[in-house]
Amino acid sequence: MIRSVVGRGRGRPTRQHPETNYEREPEVNQDPRQEGVAGNSVATAINRITDVLERLTENQVPGQARHQGGPADSEDRALERFLKFGPPKFYGGPEPEIAEGWWERISDIFAALNYAEERQVTFAAFQFEGAARSWWNLVKVNWDRNHTPRTWANFTREFNAKFLPPLIQEKREDDFIKCKQGAMSVAEYEVQFTKLSRFAPELIATEQRRVRRFVQGLNVELQEGLAAVRIDTFADAVERAQRIEVARAHVKSFQAKKRFAPSSSREPAYGNATPAKVGRGSSVVTSPGTPRGALARGTGTRNIGGRNNGARGGFTGRAQPRNAPQVKPGTTPQTICSFCKKPGHSMGGCWKKLGKCLRCGSGEHQISRCPRMQENGNQNTGPANQGDNRPTVPARVYAIEDHPVPDSSGVIEGTLPIFHRLAKMLIDPGATHSFVKPTFMSGIDVKPVRLPYDLEVGTPMGNKKIITSLVYKNCEFWIGERKMLVDLISLDMKGYDIIIGMDFLAQHHAKLDCRAKVLELWIPGEAILKLDLKDRLASSAMISGIRARKMLYKGAQGYLAFMINAPSDQVKLEDVPAVREFPDVFPEELKTLPPEREVEFKIDLVPGAAPISKTPYRMAPAELKELKIQLQDLLEKGFVKESDSPWGAPVLFVKKKDGSLRLCIDYRGLNEVTIKNKYPLPLIDSLFDQLQGSVVFSKLDLRQGYYQLKIKKEDIPKTAFSTRYGHFEFAVMPFGLTNAPAAFMDLMQRVFKKYLDQFVVVFIDDILIYSKTHEEHAKHLEMVLQILREHKLYAKFSKCEFWLEEISFLGHKVITVGLLRIFQRLLEL
Repeated sequence: MIRSVVGRGRGRPTRQHPETNYEREPEVNQDPRQEGVAGNSVATAINRITDVLERLTENQVPGQARHQGGPADSEDRALERFLKFGPPKFYGGPEPEIAEGWWERISDIFAALNYAEERQVTFAAFQFEGAARSWWNLVKVNWDRNHTPRTWANFTREFNAKFLPPLIQEKREDDFIKCKQGAMSVAEYEVQFTKLSRFAPELIATEQRRVRRFVQGLNVELQEGLAAVRIDTFADAVERAQRIEVARAHVKSFQAKKRFAPSSSREPAYGNATPAKVGRGSSVVTSPGTPRGALARGTGTRNIGGRNNGARGGFTGRAQPRNAPQVKPGTTPQTICSFCKKPGHSMGGCWKKLGKCLRCGSGEHQISRCPRMQENGNQNTGPANQGDNRPTVPARVYAIEDHPVPDSSGVIEGTLPIFHRLAKMLIDPGATHSFVKPTFMSGIDVKPVRLPYDLEVGTPMGNKKIITSLVYKNCEFWIGERKMLVDLISLDMKGYDIIIGMDFLAQHHAKLDCRAKVLELWIPGEAILKLDLKDRLASSAMISGIRARKMLYKGAQGYLAFMINAPSDQVKLEDVPAVREFPDVFPEELKTLPPEREVEFKIDLVPGAAPISKTPYRMAPAELKELKIQLQDLLEKGFVKESDSPWGAPVLFVKKKDGSLRLCIDYRGLNEVTIKNKYPLPLIDSLFDQLQGSVVFSKLDLRQGYYQLKIKKEDIPKTAFSTRYGHFEFAVMPFGLTNAPAAFMDLMQRVFKKYLDQFVVVFIDDILIYSKTHEEHAKHLEMVLQILREHKLYAKFSKCEFWLEEISFLGHKVITVGLLRIFQRLLEL
């Protein structure tokens, strides 16, 4: 037998001798790194094979011959199939990544073979070498002693405990918790998610929890697309996310093509240019090499002043601005005005033909009387006299030009707090001084002083000079937490409020990294102040509503901020007479279910009504976050519980006056099949008949009044509602049910029955207490609060008002001289 195993080498075993099926194993699977005598290698291989064969044949049926296709023959074939997959050897060692990779490869092979668990364990152990083999021998001894079944779960547990210690598993679990899609595709993220999920099985114990954690790791735009649908399986979540990913990729591709597609206003470059007539009142510059008939084909012309003349595919566009530069050979063709012979505009837009000022374009005066000419020494620097057609770059000249500064990332600008205002500033090493706009200093109690000389400020082009002689000395401003002083010279400029020039930068030994936009300031004896101007001094720009709408349409992200005025002097409970004795009536929140009351809310349906279930509404990420918080709060208090009801209403949020979100259920479907409660709500006008002669008032508002009334047990399933986080039902009366106001009004009427029309007015969850004297009012307040205490009804102190001579109640302003109806808000039912 030994010679047969060794001598056949790599030959395939014959069917007549199934016991030689492993004869090639010593050579194929022998450890290449193993060193020693050849005889020892052969003996080791034989021992391993013998051990495997003994394990595989220990359950063989007695009396069954091998050559007759018995269990041993089946096991031999199974092992042969396993080895054909090329399973890796495992030698043990301290590297958890190697152990993890081996385990994943072996698991993939067994997933393809679909072997029984005991066979998987035996074959996996067959690949152990060295330290791993020694460890496995000890594990087998312990298993045999304790009669531990050879299951894949037990094998995995032992393997992880040895080669993937708890510290490594905890790190993998943390990686799974932090697993986000980021820059990965959905497919790549799903692979990473599945790979790490085995280290935290308790976090994905159910299919719903697995789906929820997978969706939470997706990018926000994909989460938003999945928010409106109910996902039951993990495969469904992956498929839907991939569909949304593909759809968004198509949209982005379309937008990119649309943005960069060549428009009719773009023109190709030409060689030597000459003007040629096109249409009426204008001409274009064309290349002398343009072939005959090119104008008719529209290959080198642009019709601006007249008609298209029937040309197909020709360029069309609007007239160029008046200040367009002269055309030079080899440049893009420009329109030539046929009236003034100047480039850059057509005759229809010619300032000279229209009688406008050639300096500023105004129709109210001529160039000889232009204020700009007088301000600048009557230097004619009109737009028609500009120089070459070179690209304009941001420079300090923009600060004193008459047009706004264009947005540019090439200049270092931002906001600077000075004189308790935010000033738009420019850091300009090319400016010799620091300047401030006079209009910015208006209204500030700081007086300028006159310089001992007149300062002449010029631009690099030399076509504009301004004389100034006023300076604001030692102006304080803050950079970070350090106070700085700077002298600011008054200068009329556009686009910026302040320019920080070389006088300040040199004084503070400034080092400026223009590429990174990092400024270092240093004063001898103090620490270096390093500023990231890109982040800390970001410019606060304002855009128009039209531009904002276009940006949102193109996919830009927008935010809507709500601001409320917080009351400056809030009244405390202990400061209110008669009320301070009842702090338990004004809890911060409702913590438990309400007690059993004589009134229970019930939902009676019309005959033949079937359960109604609707798809959840789509929610924004911020709303989903708030939904999860409020659901958890309701679950902890017992107000809602998980449900398997066939009913299901969608949920939505309504913004309250204080800016918070109120969870509302859209019960319109349920309300349509509900028999309406005929309990009459009192007329508002009749409620106020008893207030005549009253001089002091207090108003109580119950805290989440509806939640203080239970629902009849058999009607609880009808209140079920669906969210992306599960199916729930209410144990207390929710908002939005058609009979809720009448039911709660019935409860309040019974509670305050003996005090109604004496000193109490009740309308649903609003309570008005009125008295003719302050002494009576103190007693009335105590009596009402005692009633609330006895019935375990709770009020919200921040919405209550006490001891007032006039008060707003149900859309009316109640004052001591009678009633004055106001229409500031609608009646809220």
